[in-house]
Amino acid sequence: MIHRGVRFRHYVGVIQVGRLTIEILPKADANENSDSLEQKNRWQSVLISMLKTCRLLKIESLSNARLQLQQHFILDLYFELFINEVEQLLHEGLIKQYRQVTENQSAMRGRLDFSKQVQHNIIHKTRFLHIIRPTILTIFLIKF
Repeated sequence: MIHRGVRFRHYVGVIQVGRLTIEILPKADANENSDSLEQKNRWQSVLISMLKTCRLLKIESLSNARLQLQQHFILDLYFELFINEVEQLLHEGLIKQYRQVTENQSAMRGRLDFSKQVQHNIIHKTRFLHIIRPTILTIFLIKF
């Protein structure tokens, strides 16, 4: 922290608080004028290529021409990639898995487990120990 400002040393990316968005770009040359739009676009493309090289950002789906023509925040690029991944998951369908759950409830659902019913509910005749197999949607983490 500096007087009436913030200085970032080892951080690049986007910070968003409410309507305020701060984009921190890499800067290797302290002598250059960083206020110009040309410099900003240059350092944005440097950051994108660094993320692409270290494989922290999957941008094979977006063309380089599109990246160079649009002037946007890196955060917008992440949002667009996230939306593309979600659209692909919705198009291909989510993976469904079944797991077995044993519950002891007053309402009967699923298959009655007779051996455990006798062991656990011999006093509470109004309860049922049943086995159900709910469908669980498995959503994999989207890697960027």
